[in-house]
Amino acid sequence: MISRKRIQVHDLELQVSTYGIDVSKTPVIIIHGFMDHHVAWEKIALSLYETNIPVVSYDHRGHGRSSHVASSSQYHFPDYISDLYRLLEVLNIPKCHLIGHSMGGTIASIFTSIFPNMVEKLFLIEGLGPSHENEIQSFQRLRRHFYQRTHQSHHKVYPTLSDLCNRIQRIYPYISNEQAQIFARYLGVEVKSSTWTWRYDVRHKDAAAVSFHSDRHLEVLSNISSPTYLVFGKSSWYNNVSDLQNRIQVLSNCVEIQNFDCGHNPHLECPQQLSEWLIQRIILT
Repeated sequence: MISRKRIQVHDLELQVSTYGIDVSKTPVIIIHGFMDHHVAWEKIALSLYETNIPVVSYDHRGHGRSSHVASSSQYHFPDYISDLYRLLEVLNIPKCHLIGHSMGGTIASIFTSIFPNMVEKLFLIEGLGPSHENEIQSFQRLRRHFYQRTHQSHHKVYPTLSDLCNRIQRIYPYISNEQAQIFARYLGVEVKSSTWTWRYDVRHKDAAAVSFHSDRHLEVLSNISSPTYLVFGKSSWYNNVSDLQNRIQVLSNCVEIQNFDCGHNPHLECPQQLSEWLIQRIILT
């Protein structure tokens, strides 16, 4: 049974899809990346569900159709980990498999290191953290954050839904026209004069206040005890992260590294291959 609903998490509502949740089985939780949304993972979720693997997929706060934080607040990374914990609590899921892509991989990594007894297997898809920023870059980020915080930005308004769809296809040229239309209707909202704009919180375009520090994240990764599986795209920009090998090496229980013929988004570029690979590792190992 597939269910789609908004679930109260802390003081927000998250848009959540559940696929065949069964308390007798360990479900898979799919954690999407930055500026992505859980509908982009629908093909993966359905493939797992059709193989009798229960799945939960959801939009992060401020993403997709989930609630935005108050105008007096900002988006802080630890809140994503807290949201995941609370969502599992609400759904009465004591243990799960985590699939995290990009930013979702960083969320999944931190969650697994802090709550090791709640994660059976960890799948990180291009998700070992972003590039390190030095002290100068960190200060520049902080300055940019407060400039943007005091200069409100706005979403672009598109004349038609087709224009919104075309924008999505420019970002993801490998998805079908039908899929782009589904994404546009999910991510778009109609405004006055039949024009369209985005649903997600425009503040996600602003720089986060705190920069990413590689050494700090290496400590997080070194505390992951769950069996960990890594996926990379052979033509992805992510391969250029300077200390990527160091991050891989500190994983004490890295079971397998898989490279697909794709870029940064294997869930959209080669969903069938990724689904088959995941199913084999979730069920057979």
